Formats: sequence, C-alpha cells, structure tokens
Amino acid sequence: MSTLSFHIDEWLQGDDPDPRRALTLASLVVAVDNVPATRLFDDWAKTVTDRARLPLYPLAEWFAANWWRLHHEAPHESIGGPPPMDWRLSHDLAAVGGGFVWPRMRFASDDLTMQVSVRALRNAPWEPVRHLNDIPATALDLGSFDAAVDQLIALVLDRLRELDISAEPLATIWADVTAERSDEEVADWRAWEARLGYDPGEAPEQLMEQIGSLFVRTGKAALAEIVPVIEPDTEMTLDRLLAIADAPGISATLPLTGRASSERHRYFSDGTTPWDAGRAMARQLRYDEGPASGPIDDKRLFDFLGIARGRVKPPAAGTDLPIGLGVRTSRHRRPTLHFRRRSPEALRFEAARFVAESMIAPEEDQLLPLTDLATARQKFQRAFAAELLAPIDEIVELVGPAPSTDAVENAGATYRVSPLAIFNHLDNHQRMSLQEATS
Repeated sequence: MSTLSFHIDEWLQGDDPDPRRALTLASLVVAVDNVPATRLFDDWAKTVTDRARLPLYPLAEWFAANWWRLHHEAPHESIGGPPPMDWRLSHDLAAVGGGFVWPRMRFASDDLTMQVSVRALRNAPWEPVRHLNDIPATALDLGSFDAAVDQLIALVLDRLRELDISAEPLATIWADVTAERSDEEVADWRAWEARLGYDPGEAPEQLMEQIGSLFVRTGKAALAEIVPVIEPDTEMTLDRLLAIADAPGISATLPLTGRASSERHRYFSDGTTPWDAGRAMARQLRYDEGPASGPIDDKRLFDFLGIARGRVKPPAAGTDLPIGLGVRTSRHRRPTLHFRRRSPEALRFEAARFVAESMIAPEEDQLLPLTDLATARQKFQRAFAAELLAPIDEIVELVGPAPSTDAVENAGATYRVSPLAIFNHLDNHQRMSLQEATS
C-alpha cells in the first residue's frame, strides 16, 4: 500500500505577526510514495527544490477541522467537472491559504482508502512559487493516512507547547476529534454528518433523526451511498428518494442475489482496489454463466436481472431521477428496479451496474443504489459493468496499439456501449486517455 509523509528538514524563523504561524514555519517535504508533492520552482531564488517554506500550524488545523469530512464525504467525480466549492474547501490542500502557495493536493475517501492526488501548477508566472509534480490518484490505507496526519498534528502541538505558545483552537479541535474517534456512537454520528456534507455539529437534528429511523428499512450501508446526494433545500430530498423506492418499478427476480456477497473477502481482500475487484467478478460471471467472450446481447444481460428485455423502458421525459435504485423491501414482493438513463447504451450500462449491485450488496440492504459518487461501491459497479459489457482484452485487440477516436467509436458500436465508456475503460487500464485520442 502507498504511503504519505510530512518531513521537516528544519524549523525556520518566520516574521508572521501570529506566533503560531511564525514559530511553526518549516522547510517541509510532503511526499506520496516518496514522490514530493512539494517539488517547486522558486521564481525569486530561481531554483528547483523539493522543500516548501510553509507554516505548519494552519496545515495541522485544516486537517483537524476537516477530519470527519475527509474520511466520509465522497466526491461526485464521475459526473465530470470540479466538485462543489464547499467540498473543495474541506478536501483540497490549497484551501489552507493564508497567503501561502500550497500544493494542489486533494484528499478524497472512497470508504475503503484515501485517494490522494496532486496537480502541478507550472504555467502561473504571477506566482512566486510553482509546484511541478503531477501525482495521479493514489490509494492510501486509511490507517496509514491517519498515522501521518496524527504525527503531523502532534508535532505542531509539541512545538508550540515547548515554546509556551497557545495552540488554540487546534488543541481543542484535535482533543474533540480524538475523543470522538474513540467513541463508537459519536463517531457514527459524525460520519453521517460528513456524508451529508456538514461539519461536526452542523447537520439539522431533524434530518439526522430521519436518517436514523431509516436504517432498518434501507440498510445502513445502502443509506450511506444515498445520503450524499441529498440536498435538503432543493427538490432532491430524502423524501423524494423514498418516494422513488415506493413507486412502481420494473419487476425483477435478481437471481444472482448474494452470489458474491458471501465471498466479499475474495473481491475486497487487502490491497485489492474496487476497480480490480469489479473486473474480477465480471470475468468470473462470464466464465461461469457465459458468454465467455464477445458482446452480450440484451436478452442475456437482462436475464442476469431476471427481467424480460421488452419490460425495460427508459424513464419518461420529465421524470428525471437523481439515482438509479433497486428495491428489495419485502419477502412477499418481487424486487423492482428504477432506471434513470434513457439512451440504449446507457441503459445497458446501468443494467450491468444493477447486476453487480445485486451480487455484492449486503443482505441487510433493502435498497440497491446506483449513484454518481466515487465511493468504493460505485467504483466497483462501474468497473464490473465495463468489463462485463466490453472485456478490456478484447477492446485492446479491437482498437489496436495506437487507438483512434474512430476505432473507439467502432468498438462502442460493436459492444453496444458508449464511446465514452470505452475511452474510460482504456484510460483505467493505461491504454489511452481522452487527451491522447487521435481523429
């Protein structure tokens, strides 16, 4: 598993009027797998160095204040475009601010790991410092991430204590976080607040009570996938999502239910990413049930869900759904599926995601959500769907060693998935990216 480190070469003399910042100014190297996120060009000194001159107090306070949201608030990465500003303030290191140029470093949990990425800022001549390293999204074990952050905060607190300088509000914030982490009930409450996008203690109590009352009906794991898309002040409310669950849907049998959930350890073993787990399960399903190779026709695909192809209709115009949703709320009622996509290709991809979800969802989950979140469960679904519908080895052979846009579009037509899904599939296997596509 990858590593994160904060290495201090030396403490420096700062002239900031705030003694907490002045006395924690340091020559700092932040590294992911020994690749420095702090590698920079100093325009004033005309030098390139791995060491950034930064005050550690505001960095430590930012990590402490955002601890719960860093761990439990997933980004909506799959829908394209940047996450909302409020999300970025709690997950992008640049938000530390304070007049310093921080690395463009992002921390995003998918519930299994902490995804850390870094973007260079090379072409900004107005900045005295320009960071040079790009680091692709790298999965950190949550325990490893916590250890690195805990050590950094302890170092800052010790430094200020030795110099007899007040460490408030960091000391109080961190004491609260430490106590909450060790209290299972409080930690659970804080996690639900963070999933909703709230800072500790800021979530409306009525909303929190409503969520707690739904655990038995929905399953906690399923509800954790759903609540991040809730926006209480808009039409996308929890009540609307529950109304979808109660509405008539497409009747299914989900014959593969529980097939993989009994072997979760096989697909989510230590070090296995959700992408790899999803692909492995799709390959196994093709091997066991067929077809072993080639495109999957509609009949075979919808057989995996126990529904007839003719019964699957795109949602009517004007009935846009915020998520796709499967419902298995009663033993006396057949499961139902609520599709949100309209194009034939997108509908097939969504059906494949439902197959994955029905196989891997915990038994207590009575709702089967398909969202645009970047949680491990949604990553698993998308990787499974891509591999089930368009096996990567076959796609690579079909598009050739130097794939073009035309070749990708032809592959999409052959396997009846969107060209974008083929691009993403190739990109996830480091075979091609949208930027590298040639016409």
